Formats: sequence, structure tokens, C-alpha cells
Amino acid sequence: MTSSDHDGGLTRRSLLGKAIGLGAAATLAVTTLSAAPAHAWTGPLQHPWDYCRWCAALVNTSWFNHGCPGDGQHWKIGWTFQLPYTESTIPTGTPNDQPDWRHCDGCLTLYFAGYNPAGVCRGKNGGPHTHNGLYGGKNYILPHDLTNTAGTQPDWRFCTKCNVLFYDGSSFKGACAAGGGHTSQGFNFDIPVYTYY
Repeated sequence: MTSSDHDGGLTRRSLLGKAIGLGAAATLAVTTLSAAPAHAWTGPLQHPWDYCRWCAALVNTSWFNHGCPGDGQHWKIGWTFQLPYTESTIPTGTPNDQPDWRHCDGCLTLYFAGYNPAGVCRGKNGGPHTHNGLYGGKNYILPHDLTNTAGTQPDWRFCTKCNVLFYDGSSFKGACAAGGGHTSQGFNFDIPVYTYY
């Protein structure tokens, strides 16, 4: 009997060749999974930002939880997101980035501060959003209108009634501080995911 009779025809050389082939396939898989998105922000990112089940807005309730037009307090569910930002007021990024998004200290949502007045805030009893609190100095820069960018979730939109960023990828439009559900307009934002659940 030869050694090939015991091991089904496998030799050290064939085992080594198969191991190298599997190693190369594993390296390719890891490289593919960990490759940076085609539109990767090179500046700082802030997390945790979450989807609120009641108002469908992107919220950061790290320190407090109030101001939800749907229930008073935001109910965070699903994935956690991270947002690109700069401390500068000078717009940065690419043509597919929109600056001037801020964290409202009244309702804890992300809202567009490029319009005056700055929307409608439930936490300010219907007054405009403000960003003087903990995250007030951050100018969030949101990527938009990308095509199948790994590591992001599309279908986040600007609400024309209250100025917040809300998820528009389902039939549920969330409770808007200006009444009824949110109404979308403009860019389709692709929000970077921090943690998948």
C-alpha cells in the first residue's frame, strides 16, 4: 500500500496547494468585506446616531431623551449610525456632500440649518431648531445620491415641514413636529452605518 491509498490520493503537495488556494480565497474575502466605501469620509465621525420608531428621524440621545413629536421621548431601534463632521463653518467635502446639518438641543434630531427659520422643533414648543448645546459646534456633512455605497443606508431625506432628516424608505413617515407625517424633498442621503443589529 502506498500513502495515497490511505488518504484518498492526497499528497503533501496537493494539500499544500489546496491550503494556499483557500488562503488566497480567504484573503480576497476579507479584503472585499473590509474595503473602504467608494465615498469614504477622511475626517472625524461621530456616533451613536439612531433611528426613532416614533418620529422616523435620526436622533442622538447620548445625554438626554426628549423632544420627540411622536411620544415625547425617542424610541431608538435598528442600526446605529455615524456622521461625518467638521468643527469648521467652511463647507468641505465633495459635490456629493452637504454641510450645515446640526444636532438640535431641543428635540435631539439632526436638522438642516441652512434655512432661516430653522424648521419646527417640538422640544422648543414649535419654535425653530437651535444647536447651542453639547454638539452645537459640529457641522455635520452628509453624503448624498451615491450608488450602492457599501456601509451606508440610503433613503434618508430632508423634511420640508420641520427641516429634520428622516428615513423615507418605508410607508411610515414618522410624526412631524409641524403636524402629520414628514414630507420629503431634495437629496437622497446615504448615512454611514456604525453597527448592524
